[in-house]
Amino acid sequence: MKVANEQRKKLKGKRGITLIALVITIIVLLILAGISIMMLTGDNSILNQATNAKNNTIEGQEKEAINVAYHGVLTENLGIPENFPDELRNQFNRNGEKVTVSSDGKKITFTDTQHVYTLDIAKGTITGPTDPNAGPTLLEMVQAGKACTAENCSDETHVHIGDFVNYTPSNPNATATVGESETGYSNSQTYAVASDTQWRVLGTSEDGEHVLLTTESPIKKSKENGATTNDPYLVLQGAAGYKYCKTTLNKICSIYANNSLGTIGSITMEDINAALGVTVTYLNNDSTKKPTKVAIGDGNNIDMFGGFAATYTYRGGYAPENYLEITAETKYIDDEIDLNAYGYMASSISDGTAKDIVFKGTDSGDYAKAYWVASPDVTVGRNGALFGPGLVNHGFAACGVGGIFDSSGSWSAKGFAVHPVVSLNSEVRLEEVGGINEDGEEITWTVPDGVIGPGNDRGSGSLSGDKGKVTARPQP
Repeated sequence: MKVANEQRKKLKGKRGITLIALVITIIVLLILAGISIMMLTGDNSILNQATNAKNNTIEGQEKEAINVAYHGVLTENLGIPENFPDELRNQFNRNGEKVTVSSDGKKITFTDTQHVYTLDIAKGTITGPTDPNAGPTLLEMVQAGKACTAENCSDETHVHIGDFVNYTPSNPNATATVGESETGYSNSQTYAVASDTQWRVLGTSEDGEHVLLTTESPIKKSKENGATTNDPYLVLQGAAGYKYCKTTLNKICSIYANNSLGTIGSITMEDINAALGVTVTYLNNDSTKKPTKVAIGDGNNIDMFGGFAATYTYRGGYAPENYLEITAETKYIDDEIDLNAYGYMASSISDGTAKDIVFKGTDSGDYAKAYWVASPDVTVGRNGALFGPGLVNHGFAACGVGGIFDSSGSWSAKGFAVHPVVSLNSEVRLEEVGGINEDGEEITWTVPDGVIGPGNDRGSGSLSGDKGKVTARPQP
């Protein structure tokens, strides 16, 4: 009996060990099954990876088909022809591609996949594909808003000029400091992202490919060294201020960059012209030559101002390149400088939201919001050439009238505000920007007490000696 009990205990112990092993085996199998299921169905699963690889291959083939057709057009026509959309369709047909091409040649839709791509005709770059069911892009919404004539439009697919949007820079703590080598001014000047900056829709770019956003008010310089007054204006001085103004202004504006949405830089005359519907015609259709006509679209001319003459011939004067010792661009006696500067008054432009954004605060009162424009050019007079950035001030918008250096050797230091512009990627949608900001409002800005107003001299002088003078043309 005792032996039997001992055998039963041994058998029972053996059954217990077997049961534990079975449970462990089941748990391990369940874990392995879970891992296998995850590998097959998870976000990074084998099936998804295979699907993504397949989609990437298809998209790569479609982009290559567009690239081949695009360069086929350029090769056969030795450039971009006027009937580019038709030529592009012909190329696709010859290559056996089933696509539809938009009337402007910029949108290509593949029939089988319904993938939609955007082609930058000038650059040949391709973006996409986009989901045709994803709704309109912000560019399409702004274009619809510009065409809308409803007094109080409530169409949710329309975005109107002047609408506030929730654009947010990538780095809320970004700063930029510019020094004497960039501005010509002895004091360093620092800018930092301001969290209360308001952004508005300014319009579309000159080529119609991008939505332009700008700040409701210009951006201000940071308070420096614990000063009790805050001068918000960027001071540019002399030859360096003129020569490097575009780089300097763009560097400052870059603190508000969000590269996932588009590019950013200082406002330019091209941005202002596009927003106001202004077109400029140049001598011999060369934008480096004298502007000959400024008009609203294809309509009537508007009042334009510029220099007194088409060119200025150096006769022993000073050149900014010489003064900065940029020998590759040295000017010589008997070299001619073309007049590039032009401008127009706000009074020439019909009232509208874009006009308000461009000119308000710069055309009356203390002109507190007067700002630099990143369009340096040359104003030519009877006896000299005046070099400067662009300006919006005292009710005019102009390039090349900053007047901070001239061919007589005179220089000045002047302060104006800085106005950034974001050029959004063509496929960006409203929700990606952050949507409409219903609480957007105008920020009051006046010249602070104790601060020199915009445009007033922070300093002036004249060059002495031979540094910066043009030199005689070498004899052959």
